[in-house]
Amino acid sequence: MRPVALRSSLTLPAFLMAVTGAWPQGLAHNAESESAEASGGAETQTEVQTETRAAGVTTRGARQLTLAEFEARQRALEAQAIELEAARELDASVKFEASAELDANAELDANAELDHSQQLDRALELDAQALIEATALNRAPSLSVAMFTDEADQLWPIEVAFELRRTRDGVLLVRDSSVVPDGQRVAFDEVLPVPTGERVVHLEATPRHHAGAQIELDWKLELHGAEFTQLDWSGYLQHRFNLAARPTVDDPSLRAARADIVELGEQPYEFDVELGDERYTITLSTHDTRG
Repeated sequence: MRPVALRSSLTLPAFLMAVTGAWPQGLAHNAESESAEASGGAETQTEVQTETRAAGVTTRGARQLTLAEFEARQRALEAQAIELEAARELDASVKFEASAELDANAELDANAELDHSQQLDRALELDAQALIEATALNRAPSLSVAMFTDEADQLWPIEVAFELRRTRDGVLLVRDSSVVPDGQRVAFDEVLPVPTGERVVHLEATPRHHAGAQIELDWKLELHGAEFTQLDWSGYLQHRFNLAARPTVDDPSLRAARADIVELGEQPYEFDVELGDERYTITLSTHDTRG
């Protein structure tokens, strides 16, 4: 009998079933086990797939929840940004209002200071005008009426000259002059040293224009004398030869006074005055600066 060659595609259980016509029990049991195991594996695989799907769903839900939270946070941040921007705008508006208020206050202060300055200027102007009027009213009295009293500001100034000489030898002791407006007072003060002390000469004069080339001169002269105190011959000789300091003198006292009102033209006015044992000649002259 020739051996039968088995095809490699048949398994042992299939061969026994083909020979005996029945499936071996052990093999049948194994087949059932394998079938059961296959069925169990299928179920397990199904459960795993279900769990995986559930996990996927859970993951997607978690992802969706996380996205929702992110969107909520983003909206919250946008709301905070809007609130911050509104706060900044409010702050800028408050600062602008404060700056505008400061500018308005500064402008008010500047206007008030300007008004105060203008009031001071006006007050000074009124005081100056009042002083001018008072000076015009308080001019030295005159025996004659000035020709241009209402137009004193339009008149030319007047030059007043004053000379003082020692009468006995004609030595010029004082020469002075000054230019003043019409009707204004001018004063001359001079100190003359003498062997026994000093003499103080005080002259006041007020010139006014008159008709033609005449000028009225209202003048007043005062002579004061002051003698040396506690002077002996030794001290006097040392003083005269500049060998000692000048001796002190008493307070000046009025010794002579003269006053008059004269009209001057081209010729000066002269008069003499005595003080102690000395005689002095005083010359007054005026000149209109118009030429």
